[in-house]
Amino acid sequence: MTGAAQTASTVPFRPAHGLARLSGIAAVGLLALVAPPALAQDDTAECDDSLGQSGLTACAARLAEQADADMAVAFARAKTAMEAIDKDVSEVRPNPAGAVEALEQSQRGWLAYREGRCIIAGFAERGGSMEPTVLSECEEEMTRARIAELNAWAEE
Repeated sequence: MTGAAQTASTVPFRPAHGLARLSGIAAVGLLALVAPPALAQDDTAECDDSLGQSGLTACAARLAEQADADMAVAFARAKTAMEAIDKDVSEVRPNPAGAVEALEQSQRGWLAYREGRCIIAGFAERGGSMEPTVLSECEEEMTRARIAELNAWAEE
């Protein structure tokens, strides 16, 4: 699902280039249960040219998926912090503006922005074998920056 069709429970996740990704926490748990140790280690490894183009594409996709899983954890922490803000504000005045609602709205908007920005980045390699790699690298980089933002909100 994308855009308005997303629900609050799916806010941190989105389909990747037409293929639905598992939710972050489920993907991490599934990987730990079914992946051989070498594959699990590759998820945090840097992608290098020795892998060849198909290997680079697969590696970049794994890193982007791991970033999405990490973002799901950071989003949950930020949501917990926003729930506390909503609780504190509701004790002072009735019908407060919802911090959780604002967080979910910002996440939906950010996901749409990331999607568009990374598609634009991919135009440099449009139609070529590197396009999926560029898209995944863009997604990972932007997601890591979003994780830092979510973590900062969780710690405020």
